[in-house]
Amino acid sequence: IVQRHGVDWRWWMVLNKATSISFYLRTGRIHIFTDAIRTIGEPSFIRFLLNQDGTSMIMEPYHTKEFQSIKVPQGIFTKTATMEFGCKPFCSLLEYTIGWNPRYSYRIPGKIMQAQHIALFDLTCAVKIENIRPTKYTSPVAKS
Repeated sequence: IVQRHGVDWRWWMVLNKATSISFYLRTGRIHIFTDAIRTIGEPSFIRFLLNQDGTSMIMEPYHTKEFQSIKVPQGIFTKTATMEFGCKPFCSLLEYTIGWNPRYSYRIPGKIMQAQHIALFDLTCAVKIENIRPTKYTSPVAKS
């Protein structure tokens, strides 16, 4: 039995789903899998809580529209794609707090903890995704 702090972690892994969140710093966009929002209770609003040292972040349902909350679009729970929204101030906060490079995007793994109605993201495991701008397409066939 794998135990840590009195918790059997095998059961924790079975009861909690994996997810991820992506931050596109250059554009200030955030992408979240719809299943993560659906599993924490299909809320009308969500918010993010960042711990002081910038190593983890929680996404939780929120009850009303406020400065720190984000509206979840109606009908999103019938889709399996991602929810995308702009939040340049939060992206800038992460960039400053964690020291992320604004030239990159970052994908962060997380766990959906359904019983607690939260998704927990480990910011120390962020994977850099280089922002590559599309180049102008040129046909490989030579013009005659």
